[in-house]
Amino acid sequence: MSDLLKIKICGLMRGQDVQWCEESGVDVLGFVVEYPREVPWNLTRTQAATLIATAKRPTCIVTGGAPESVITLAGELKPDMVQLHYRETVAQTAEIATTLKKSGIQTIRAVYDETDIRALCETDIDAILVDSRTSENAANSSQTVDIDLFLRIKAQADKPLVIGGGITPDNVNDVIARTRANWIDVMTSVEHLPGVKDKMKIEALVRNARNSSWQH
Repeated sequence: MSDLLKIKICGLMRGQDVQWCEESGVDVLGFVVEYPREVPWNLTRTQAATLIATAKRPTCIVTGGAPESVITLAGELKPDMVQLHYRETVAQTAEIATTLKKSGIQTIRAVYDETDIRALCETDIDAILVDSRTSENAANSSQTVDIDLFLRIKAQADKPLVIGGGITPDNVNDVIARTRANWIDVMTSVEHLPGVKDKMKIEALVRNARNSSWQH
């Protein structure tokens, strides 16, 4: 993964939104697929396959659950990345990451606290997502970005770090400057409604992120 800032927009459900993200310069397209909890952005694997097949940018499926289920899903959809965002243990995460790595699929593990950071860094995961959206509040429409938690995890981790939850076009410049995260992950702040993105908000987010003083 590059040291240059990457922008991931998640919760994509429509071909039009995929196109807008690509035209705006979003680096990674995120699709929530067969997530174990009921969330507004959930796609079936059939729906996700259609969107992924048309994507011109790297793709990431956000899912979770037992290793065999995640590995099978990834094998069918063949995304560039899988983001584990449920209750996977370190052992389960390690199994998934090692298996997917053999197929050239990267693994991102979402965390919500400082537990197991060092152990996770010893696995084959490619990045850690520090997110205020947990498996318990996954359906919530908005969260508050937790910069303090990110910085505490940054002090322990030797993997690339993603920050997500509560990042908006208005605060993205400040978030980047304060965290120097490798990636930002955005979902609800560029939407009209859950799963319905806003072209102007996407463009504003990308423009403000790229204009961050840390990027020059």
